[in-house]
Amino acid sequence: MNYELMLALKSEEVVAAIKEVVEKAKIKVTAEDPWGKRRLAYRIGQNTEAYYTVWILSGGPKMVAELSKKFKLNKEILRFLFTRAAS
Repeated sequence: MNYELMLALKSEEVVAAIKEVVEKAKIKVTAEDPWGKRRLAYRIGQNTEAYYTVWILSGGPKMVAELSKKFKLNKEILRFLFTRAAS
């Protein structure tokens, strides 16, 4: 099953570290779409801008739960959203 993951990050530098966490969990990133830095619609903490990227991941529902736990603990990730990708 494929999932789309949208990440809003504090900076572009953390993308590689987050990708490493995903790959260590044996989840395959099948596509990447970096959106770059954009202004946020509302402040998140002290942040008015975020670096956005969208990934397509292959895995099951357990993968979503596992990654969500890890992402909630990472202070560099402002927001994230998993959705099931259309087949």
